Amino acid sequence: MYKEIIWNFDGTLFDTYPNMVYAFQRALKDDGIEENDEEILSHMKVSITHTIDFYKTKHKISDEMIMRFCNYEKETNEELIKPFLNVKEICRDIYYSGKRNYLFTHRGKSALGYLKYHNLYGYFNDFITSDDGFRKKPNPEAILHLVKKYKIKTDEILMIGDRDIDIIAARNAGVKSCLFDPDSTQNIDIADYSVKSIEQLYQMIEL
Repeated sequence: MYKEIIWNFDGTLFDTYPNMVYAFQRALKDDGIEENDEEILSHMKVSITHTIDFYKTKHKISDEMIMRFCNYEKETNEELIKPFLNVKEICRDIYYSGKRNYLFTHRGKSALGYLKYHNLYGYFNDFITSDDGFRKKPNPEAILHLVKKYKIKTDEILMIGDRDIDIIAARNAGVKSCLFDPDSTQNIDIADYSVKSIEQLYQMIEL
């Protein structure tokens, strides 16, 4: 039975991709570069680092453009970035069942702001963001830190994410993984589980 739930943020707890794509498109357009949103999204779903590296090669984008993207993305009103359907309910139910939620994201502290705004922050036991200095996924360092800090049994951990790096990070840490793929766009066969909706997690976590 899974008692320790590690969540990714972007594309898993919160539907942030539309805003991220818009901010990236806007920054590109400032330099006279037009790219369609579907292509940008396909790269975003790998990682932000991958997206930047891809367009550096394709268009030789500047550090100034990357800074504008970051600023545009941060300008978004917290009200516009919303959790996926049933995220609030399942995080609440995990918390009140005596199980624990953890956040592991490559996003910075802005993730905590969104959790607080949408009244989710109090349902989490701990948070690991890019500001904490751990190596990025798929490196398992941050997951293993949580295992050691909270003396967690690895067979009681379920890591939930929407990208291959989430799934590989879980595998590298020796814990079970669940791919959240609401649009059926990912082809990741190494995940232990795969769901299209948050509601499907209830049975898996035995709530």
